[in-house]
Amino acid sequence: MHYTKAAIVSIASFLCSLLAAAQPDFNKTYDFDGPGLWFVNLLADNDTLVLYGFGQDTSSPPKQGLYFVRMDSLGNVINSVFHADTTGGYFFLDYGFDIIRLSDGRYGGVGGLSGARTFLAVFGRTGEMEMLKTMNDPTVLFTSLRKVIELDDGFLLGGYKQKQNFSLDMFILKTDKLGNKLWEKSYGASNENDFLGTLTRLDDNTYVIGASRQKTSNLPLNQFWARSRILAIDSLGTIKWDWSSALNKGGGIRGLHQTEDGGWIYCTGEFDVNLVENWLDTRPKIVMRDSSMNLVWEEVMEVGKVYLNSFMDMKPSPDGYWVGAGFWTLPFDDVTNAELYGGLCKISPAGEVCWLRTDSSEWSIGAGKAANYYGGLAMLSSGSIVAAGRSERLLPSPSKDFAWVVKVDQGGNTNTLCLFSNAEELMGGRQLPTVTAYPNPANDHIVFTLSGTMAGDDPHLVLFNPAGQRIANISFGSTQSTTLDTASLPTGLYFYRLTLKTGASFSGKIIIQH
Repeated sequence: MHYTKAAIVSIASFLCSLLAAAQPDFNKTYDFDGPGLWFVNLLADNDTLVLYGFGQDTSSPPKQGLYFVRMDSLGNVINSVFHADTTGGYFFLDYGFDIIRLSDGRYGGVGGLSGARTFLAVFGRTGEMEMLKTMNDPTVLFTSLRKVIELDDGFLLGGYKQKQNFSLDMFILKTDKLGNKLWEKSYGASNENDFLGTLTRLDDNTYVIGASRQKTSNLPLNQFWARSRILAIDSLGTIKWDWSSALNKGGGIRGLHQTEDGGWIYCTGEFDVNLVENWLDTRPKIVMRDSSMNLVWEEVMEVGKVYLNSFMDMKPSPDGYWVGAGFWTLPFDDVTNAELYGGLCKISPAGEVCWLRTDSSEWSIGAGKAANYYGGLAMLSSGSIVAAGRSERLLPSPSKDFAWVVKVDQGGNTNTLCLFSNAEELMGGRQLPTVTAYPNPANDHIVFTLSGTMAGDDPHLVLFNPAGQRIANISFGSTQSTTLDTASLPTGLYFYRLTLKTGASFSGKIIIQH
């Protein structure tokens, strides 16, 4: 990580005012009394949250369909509308599928349908479905739309298709205002997986696609390869330029944005192929490139080693920074028994990580085993961040999906600087552990002492400066205390975070004074 003096000063001042400026945060799950529900994306329309998802209703037998939900900024449901597929099939959505606000105040959403069909839907302001245009391709096994841009004369849609050889091909489709197809073009290659992650508009004749290129799944692991890909097309779908990353230095691209100087910032993943243990892991990262696609900086997130680690979205924050959302494991999880958590990260334009957090839904603590995913995020005018997705109960049976929404302040905090990630619930009803730091203020050393931990907690402590830079990583092992040499650290305020294997996380502060 790298940091500038100006950023450190501004963030230090920023941290001091977090609690006064923040709106109330929350961590809530929803099922509307049905068998299962999950959100894939959301947007903020002023301070009203519009959430897009799919699941089953309360009828018997339950129908599967789309959910359009409106909430206030405190997570209270204003209204929810369920739309079943009237043809008797089922809708398909995945994390990051678009829901957008249209120029007339209505909303547009995209996805897939059973029978190798895609759909474009237009919803009224309270969620009633005013248009559902379906399109099918009988030559493929499966197809779905992921992204939508409203044009003056129609829509530009992006998605992927699974061909008869099981490889994935990405495509762009233009329609008129009623969803009738005007043209369609594909941008993949044979015998590889080409997956569209983002679609953004620069001007009336330039649209930029963020995508991934990977080997097909029927090749052995020692032949795995992946690249990030960014290409621009004109208003007729003709490629204007096309760029790919170095081998295995990038995968899918999410949250692609052009910067003010004409460069690019995006989320991706870096792959590590372990042929000895025969597994593949992904390290999510944020990358900035200049207008010639030269690397300016990249920041790899310090998370666990599993293939499913991924960013799903990234948006600019009102203070000029960037916030990414996705899901990943804890950095010290056993790879064979890792659980997924919702992940949020804030980073500066200079590549400085301000904070990184992992979240679990409140209900899932004590459920036995759960997985948590963020599919998208929205920024409120206050600077608060709302992420939405899915919390999946795996064990004990029966498994069930819950729609999940979390709101944090602009510093990535919930409630106070002293409690992160729903610590009480993550401890499963146990008394919360405590951490003492002595002496505080410290000069040449400081002793961190634990109480209330149990065997298997695997306590891990990280020390941060006010900019969020990791200064030290401390493992306690089998002991209850550890000493940190602070003689070489500059005088000032520092924050520490203790994380247990349960996912519970606790924070405090120390002062170093020489």
